[in-house]
Amino acid sequence: MSDYHVINSRLPRLDAPAKATGRAVFIDDMTFPGMLHAALLQSPLPHARILRIDTSKAERLPGVKAVITSKDAGLVRYGVSPARYDETVFCHDRVRYVGDEIAAVAAVDAETAEEAVSLIQVDYEELPAVLTIEAAMAEGAPQLHDEFPRNISAEVHQEFGNAADALKASDLVKTTTFKNKRQDGAFLEPPGCIAVFDLDGRLTLHSSTQAPHYVQRTVAMVLGLPVGKVRVVKPYVGGGFGIKAAANTGELTACLLARKTGKPVKFIYSREQVFMLCRARHQFVHRMTTGVKKDGTLLALQHECYLDGGAYSSFGIATVYYAGSLLGGPYKLPNMKYDGWRVYTNKPTCGAQRGHGGVAARAAWEQQLDMIAEELGIDPIDLRLKNMMQAGDVTCNDLNMSSLGMRECIEAVRNGSGWAAKKGKLPKGKGIGMACGFFVSGAGYPIYRSDTYHCTATVKLAEDGGTVQVYSASAE
Repeated sequence: MSDYHVINSRLPRLDAPAKATGRAVFIDDMTFPGMLHAALLQSPLPHARILRIDTSKAERLPGVKAVITSKDAGLVRYGVSPARYDETVFCHDRVRYVGDEIAAVAAVDAETAEEAVSLIQVDYEELPAVLTIEAAMAEGAPQLHDEFPRNISAEVHQEFGNAADALKASDLVKTTTFKNKRQDGAFLEPPGCIAVFDLDGRLTLHSSTQAPHYVQRTVAMVLGLPVGKVRVVKPYVGGGFGIKAAANTGELTACLLARKTGKPVKFIYSREQVFMLCRARHQFVHRMTTGVKKDGTLLALQHECYLDGGAYSSFGIATVYYAGSLLGGPYKLPNMKYDGWRVYTNKPTCGAQRGHGGVAARAAWEQQLDMIAEELGIDPIDLRLKNMMQAGDVTCNDLNMSSLGMRECIEAVRNGSGWAAKKGKLPKGKGIGMACGFFVSGAGYPIYRSDTYHCTATVKLAEDGGTVQVYSASAE
């Protein structure tokens, strides 16, 4: 029995009844008096120069209340990382992927808005496109962003210890190349929002976002508003997985149209537009060289990684960092060298999805550790337990293991799963395996130590003396 009512107990989710009964209100369930509907014009080409945009026919269509392009939205550059502000709301000179946004319409209903979008005429000069990492980095390849030579969005080069010398001292050195597939989040609820300006010029944006504080900051910056005049409200969200963790063009468009028309403006991405927006998991190419002693002791990891980032940076600056840095644990690894490159291509932008950067790299290295265990004749679990860190240890790249129950977890899994009776003894087509995971935890990631990137919380003890109210912009 626990001495506490909350700690060490299983509490029901407060929102479970509303979701289970269908009473939960999502963004597409919401409406406002006089609300307009927005639609986006997106590029049909992966790479092209914009020669002319003619919105006159769309503007004359009955029911259309506003048409905006880059001339109305401005050219404020934004993104997730200040070091790579490489997006504008609408393209003004070039489009860089199929789906890049060019213009938007607000109309009395969604059907009229979509019809108006189809009436906007754009003349293009098609340009060569690069659709693979190799093509993008090749000599003389078309450049997506002039300020980033060789189409390199970001690169990370780190070494802790001396990997080369440690590999020379190893009894077994194994090199393996791994390649994963690009992956879309495919959440059930497409991103959507409703933007409303009040009579005093204050903006309220209702959005199916995971990170209201990120959206608030970007919207204020792009629209030139004080942050204090922008409020972001998150209703129930039907899945996000990282893709909804930053401001998207639909949100910015709705805000601009609401300001221009003086009316609430709603925008919901179609399923096709969700896949063009993407912002999900990168495609990775990992080349890993691991050195061990005969007894399985890890000595070194030398690692090269290439990420297909798509047309813009999004969360990719962090992703390329995580792809290398998070392999420093949970095993004792004294020497680690990492070289990572994130590359622009003429495809939808990749960003953050469920442990971005850490997942593919971890899966690859765990597979290689299994290969090494097999070559050495060591049980894969024994190999991991031999090298497992303990609470209080510090990784070679200075990540502190303030708490770590991995050893106890692995031993419990081995005993409870019947590992010894199953490993290598199951009929063809069946098997058992294990791997360890390791990722940052807590509200702040190591590269984001500024309060600019995170929300604040207010905790209030209510008048009844027994109720605590927590106000926070953090989403689940």
